[in-house]
Amino acid sequence: MPKHILLFALVIFFGCTKPFKAKESHVNLNIIETQTPQTQNVGEDIVSQVKCSAENLCYQFTNFQVNETSEHEYEIHAIGTYPNHPTACMQAIYYKDTTVKINAAVKGQYLLHFLNNNVLFKTDTVEVN
Repeated sequence: MPKHILLFALVIFFGCTKPFKAKESHVNLNIIETQTPQTQNVGEDIVSQVKCSAENLCYQFTNFQVNETSEHEYEIHAIGTYPNHPTACMQAIYYKDTTVKINAAVKGQYLLHFLNNNVLFKTDTVEVN
């Protein structure tokens, strides 16, 4: 009898589990404009105004992926989400105005490389005094 219960429990457990499907995928958004100050005080954040876009209104901005590639040099990607399930998307360009902050802890020249799908869009240079 206990063997049958265990076998039944295993069949129910493994037979009823569905593979996990994420509701949305993380994707790169296009950076289409940046405004970064040319100078900044040491110890203050460098704040860049960034405008992103995507091809329809199902896209949503979530964050920036910022990687320090060498001292005072950063690669910046705009990350968003897009639904994995079939959905009707409004056919209008999605725009998001936002900011990205880089801590300027020490003096020097900072290079902010803004990328779209690993292709350089623009480099902003900031002198930190």
